[in-house]
Amino acid sequence: MAGYDEIRDDQYRSKRSVMARSALPAPSSEPFYQQEEQQQQQQQQKQQRQRQRRHQQHNNHHHRNHTTISTSMPTITDRYTVLLKDGVTTATIYPISINDNIPYGLLHFLYEEYNMEIERGETLPFFDPLSIEEFSNYWFESFAAVMCLGDLPLVVNGDSHQDNFHDVDDREWEKECLGAFYIKPNFPGRRCAHICTAEFIVNAGIRGKGIGRTLTDCFLQWAPKLGYTYTMFNLVFESNAAARKLWESLNFKRVGKIANAAYVKGSEIPVDAIIYGRDLMPKPVTGGDSSAYRFDQLKYYLETGKYPTTADKQEKARLRASAVKYSVENGKLMFKGKEVIADPDQQLRICQDAHRSNGHCGINRATTLIAEKYHWTRIKETMGVVVKNCTQCTKSSQTNEESVSLLRPTKKRRINEQTQMEIKWELEKTMIWKLIAESVVLVHIYEQ
Repeated sequence: MAGYDEIRDDQYRSKRSVMARSALPAPSSEPFYQQEEQQQQQQQQKQQRQRQRRHQQHNNHHHRNHTTISTSMPTITDRYTVLLKDGVTTATIYPISINDNIPYGLLHFLYEEYNMEIERGETLPFFDPLSIEEFSNYWFESFAAVMCLGDLPLVVNGDSHQDNFHDVDDREWEKECLGAFYIKPNFPGRRCAHICTAEFIVNAGIRGKGIGRTLTDCFLQWAPKLGYTYTMFNLVFESNAAARKLWESLNFKRVGKIANAAYVKGSEIPVDAIIYGRDLMPKPVTGGDSSAYRFDQLKYYLETGKYPTTADKQEKARLRASAVKYSVENGKLMFKGKEVIADPDQQLRICQDAHRSNGHCGINRATTLIAEKYHWTRIKETMGVVVKNCTQCTKSSQTNEESVSLLRPTKKRRINEQTQMEIKWELEKTMIWKLIAESVVLVHIYEQ
């Protein structure tokens, strides 16, 4: 029996050794460089799986710490379709929850647009351009939206149309993508999870067409659906006049100010940054108090003779009273023969043109010239923003101040001049007394 046990042990050890050898990878007959490529591909796939796991862990953690938005985040699947200002073109804003749901061409276009804005150095806190991976993680971290021409069902959150969406990657996105924005929590943790922030980007080739306002209107509708009750825009540079005018026209309030917040291109001194805030819950999409909204409602009433569907009794009375002073000529709203300008971007362009074409004239002169042709509320305030941000006027003002300071005597200079006059007077008195003394001596000698 002992001999049988020894034989059985030998067979067991030889079987284990065979199994161990079979588990080792067989020597490859492929060239070395092909093995390296395979290893790199495997490493990239491994990194991709790790990123997906981290993204899933982040989402799980986000849902645990933000109970107010955990159930509502996946619910925004409806697209936001709008009719542009020309009255013919249709555009759609698509909700996006994961960056894998957009074509690479569209992602690359947004990445280039954002880096162009960074290089302009006027509106963003970034100094160096982002890589496409950094931009993707930054912009699509939580929830984002993209605005494109048309109303094709491209962007969806489910899997039913995902293959169709990835196939559409041969389009000219620089002509079809109008803009984008994201929504994310403004503060970490659960205590302030109801406060969000957002950032907007508009296609540089079509700015001034009201795209930014349309994106903001959509943001004001979607943010409450995600569970947010308040929004904050943390760093709006004072030099970014178009953004400030847009936020203020949509009832955003100045809740804070950071002095000397950033150095922007074209300015030798740091500019201040404004912190804007707005309550989202009472009326997710309003604008009744803004001049642009009021002018749009009035134009609709004059053209159709019908009240807007959202107008209440008080607003209807206000429209009837305003209709006496306003009219529509060639599709333009007019006030006593002057064209009404409701778009904040167009208001800024008119002020800039008037300021430059009239020799960089002052606020009052430029306001008078504009008021002869155009009408909107607070023209002088808009003109003041343009003059304040004019680089040439700022340099001229600094030069004039330096010239005046050279001509105006300082306190130390006045003291030196006074001291010199006193010393001169003392010398003159000494000379006078000396002459008097010499005269007395001469008289005394003459008398003797």
